[in-house]
Amino acid sequence: MWRNLRIAILLFVLGMAAWANFYDRYSTTDWDETLWIGVFPINAAGDEPTASYIDGLDQTGIADITQFLNREARRYGVEITRPVRVDLYPPVAEPPPPLAREAGVFARMWWSLEMRLYARRASRSTGRPPPQIRVFVLLHDPEFTQSVPHSVGMQKGLVGVVHAFADRSLTRTNTVVIAHEILH
Repeated sequence: MWRNLRIAILLFVLGMAAWANFYDRYSTTDWDETLWIGVFPINAAGDEPTASYIDGLDQTGIADITQFLNREARRYGVEITRPVRVDLYPPVAEPPPPLAREAGVFARMWWSLEMRLYARRASRSTGRPPPQIRVFVLLHDPEFTQSVPHSVGMQKGLVGVVHAFADRSLTRTNTVVIAHEILH
């Protein structure tokens, strides 16, 4: 009795995961309505210059990403008026779980699960629709950080983690990295 119940619960969870994976892929590639992308800034080191930079961010800073993605979607035959909408969401306090460079297969699988759970929790915003794709941008102060870790985009889970610099002169470079991870 209990064994059958446990198996039924596990099969239900597996079925739900398979359905979510299928639905995510289908809903983001059918192009019958606008694809919503949320960009969530994060102060990577918790320093004041980066916090000030984040306070000054607005929608115009990511407008180039929206224009690029919409232009390319039309070039590839997407016919809806606004294929992609990229919105700047409020900053997130908690950083995403780190992925170790030397992580093996099982460690990467575990990180993927942690990242999906983190993304669901961190992307909740009152009064705003939940985005279909969530990009968490960890901003680093270039005065203290000479190079940033590699950014990561997960096709399954529709989540990206971008490491960028909190410097107005590097806005265009940051937008290229964000767009790159969105396209994963």
